[in-house]
Amino acid sequence: MTPSLTLPLSGGGNARVEAPSQNNNRETMDRTQAYSLLDRLRVAQLRLASVALVVMMLVTLADVFLRYVFNHPIRGSYDLVESMLAIFVFHGMSTAFLQRRNIVIDLIDSFAHRYVVTALIRISDVLTIFTLG
Repeated sequence: MTPSLTLPLSGGGNARVEAPSQNNNRETMDRTQAYSLLDRLRVAQLRLASVALVVMMLVTLADVFLRYVFNHPIRGSYDLVESMLAIFVFHGMSTAFLQRRNIVIDLIDSFAHRYVVTALIRISDVLTIFTLG
């Protein structure tokens, strides 16, 4: 017999949670390791996007200052800012998508059934992976 735990639900009632078996434990560990790797990758991309944003701001600041004070702008600053913008956008998008912080228009969500909304979210995820992948 596997041990279980009974937890109260917010809407009333109780939920019974079974402890994982030995076979399920390995699958849980693999999934946990995959989520951990995905989170580390997301954090690395977010840090890269942050560095790109800081570089973009500093180059723009220095370019404007040198242009108006000494009439000698930084050569190639537009190209550098464009490159940093691409790095910022595409590496910052992963965090937005993984945390579901992207822009959503929810016209259908208020009157559609929960299963329909879930299916639309999954279709959106597949289209996002197909488009950006």
